[in-house]
Amino acid sequence: MVAVGAADVELRTLGEGRFELLTGARKFVLRITDEQEKALSEIVTEILPKLFRTVPVREQVTAADIELLAPYVKQLASMGVLLFPRQSIETVADLRLYSFIARRTAEPDKVFGSVKAKRVTLTGPDRLTTVFAGLLRDQGLTVDGAGAHPRTETETETDTDAALTVAVSLGDEAGLDAINRRLCGEGRSWLPVLVTPDQLRLGPWTMPGESACPRCYGPPRPVADDLPATGSWLTLQPGFLGWAGGVLAHMTMRGFVPMGAEHPWGRITTIDAARCEQTSVRAWRDPYCAVCAPHAPARQEWAEV
Repeated sequence: MVAVGAADVELRTLGEGRFELLTGARKFVLRITDEQEKALSEIVTEILPKLFRTVPVREQVTAADIELLAPYVKQLASMGVLLFPRQSIETVADLRLYSFIARRTAEPDKVFGSVKAKRVTLTGPDRLTTVFAGLLRDQGLTVDGAGAHPRTETETETDTDAALTVAVSLGDEAGLDAINRRLCGEGRSWLPVLVTPDQLRLGPWTMPGESACPRCYGPPRPVADDLPATGSWLTLQPGFLGWAGGVLAHMTMRGFVPMGAEHPWGRITTIDAARCEQTSVRAWRDPYCAVCAPHAPARQEWAEV
């Protein structure tokens, strides 16, 4: 038997012989004996974490573990605690991604393979892209390019195979505007990340012809003070970068996994480090935008009324 333990399982004690088993967004209330509780607790805390690769169970746990697990296999499978992927899962990060997908689609293997094939390229200062790349990889996403520097519109080298390009800039809106013109001209999806001393802005998530680009949101503002980024910026502190990178990783998964209207495209998320606030709005695509309109031009015709 090839099975993995879902990455989002938790067992809680409610008292009076009642227990709560959480699997993703689902919740099961169980009434079991003390002996069953002991076995289930050991399964959830000790055995399931060992089952994170698509190899036979007997190669990942001991014979005693298999004997303890066997009576509960059918029930755990029906509750989504045990998953049976046909795609190759080799790391805990892959398991996190597969678990996320399995909760949201009826064909997790097909979607998992599709998401793993989509590459994310990051450009910008190493101190930010390295952190963001690590958090994306922790979610099982395929990442490359961390540590490279953003190219201008005059540079021709591009990674046309990337499903998403994330361009990080320290206060340079004009530089992001140049990148926007180049990537929209190539019809490539991308995400501008603007970092200032107190705020970090993710977005708008741009899919040319389908969602708003940064120019739809407004022209770039001139830089008031050309000050170099320093370690004293609130937005460059490790805890803040973890917050922003977590939002980036989660929204990237939502962009790659089919979830109906719950997608990030066109969305702008601003994280204020000084106020510890996070706000999110959706920008509307300008059908006459000078940058992205050629991919979906407005219809020019008369209509009788």
